[in-house]
Amino acid sequence: MDMLSAMLTFVKIVESKSFAEASRQLHVPRSTLSRRISKLEEHLGVQLLIRTTRTLHVTDVGEAYYLSCVNILDELKETEALLTTMSTTPKGVLRVSLPVDGTIPIFGKLVARFLSQFPDVQLDVLSATRQIHLVDEGFDVAIRASKLADSSLVARRIFTTTEVVVASPSYLEQHGTPKTLDDLRKHTCLLHGLQESYLQWRGVDGELIPVKSRLRSNNLEFLRHSAIEGLGIAMLPNVFVNKDIQEGRLLSILIADVVSTTNVYVVYPTHQYMSPKVRSFVDFCVEYFTNNPPTKL
Repeated sequence: MDMLSAMLTFVKIVESKSFAEASRQLHVPRSTLSRRISKLEEHLGVQLLIRTTRTLHVTDVGEAYYLSCVNILDELKETEALLTTMSTTPKGVLRVSLPVDGTIPIFGKLVARFLSQFPDVQLDVLSATRQIHLVDEGFDVAIRASKLADSSLVARRIFTTTEVVVASPSYLEQHGTPKTLDDLRKHTCLLHGLQESYLQWRGVDGELIPVKSRLRSNNLEFLRHSAIEGLGIAMLPNVFVNKDIQEGRLLSILIADVVSTTNVYVVYPTHQYMSPKVRSFVDFCVEYFTNNPPTKL
């Protein structure tokens, strides 16, 4: 038995005080309404209405049941209104995972503008050196600078970085400026990553150039500061060092010999229905970096 239809029918009959009027308002035949009420009374085991050819009376039990039905139906309407609002208005807590390497200047401005535009959204931001498993760890969105190995995630590219080879003026004055990739063999390099495979750089023609290093780190920001201090030559994303190059703390070298690009994505789990807070953040990231390339921040 469809209890919701039965309850709606009963309420409408009581309020209109007539089967005929309820039939007209509900656009349902009077005989159908009569069967619904009979089945409802049978299901509940009580008499709700006293019907004669001319009059309609509500029993005491019917009055109590009517009030309960009105309360239930009102709560359903409020719930539907809430769900409609939630399905169209970005609100609630949004959990975001960011890469830890030097992303504060880049993503700090994005977050500030996003929160200003969407006042009903609260951000929980985690910066981690490891890759977060979004679904298992309860995150909504992540920013990642790598290709996706997880097919359960959707990725939208937000910008592309280019690797540049840099060194401080003091280092180059003391050790000379390399003119070719081969010259790097004579220099101390600052390497990103701690595996043995990272002891080489790739040239524009794909050639692998072995390099020597007294300093390796998995933190790009640390390598940036080390390069500024004159500890060696580093290959770093342009978004990290453009300002340093502009202000003379670092010099860009071997421009024609080294080309390496990395796409940065905003990723999120695949769902049939994307929540407004996730959709708004993803769209905001794409639009923000289209209008504000990180290389200009």
